[in-house]
Amino acid sequence: KRKIKRKIKRKIKRKIKRKIKRKIKRKIKRKNKRKNKQKIKRKNKRRNKRKNKRRSKRKIQWKNKRRSKRKIKWKNKRKNKQKIKRKNKRRNKRKNKRRSK
Repeated sequence: KRKIKRKIKRKIKRKIKRKIKRKIKRKIKRKNKRKNKQKIKRKNKRRNKRKNKRRSKRKIQWKNKRRSKRKIKWKNKRKNKQKIKRKNKRRNKRKNKRRSK
């Protein structure tokens, strides 16, 4: 009788121990999962930062290129306008000279 009682007690104890162990394991697993998620997030953040830096550099270069192109275009336009003005001035001078004669 005593042997049976002891057996049952041991069984119950073992069951409880196993339950506790499983609970702890699950907790650790969950913790690790969360940790890993955060790790991946941080990693991605760093990677994206680098990527964005590179991208922004390229963007800046592209913007500068575009700006300089626009500037050159605008300069040329202005130059051409001045050129035409001077040309017209000379032509008008000649015309006026002839007219005044």
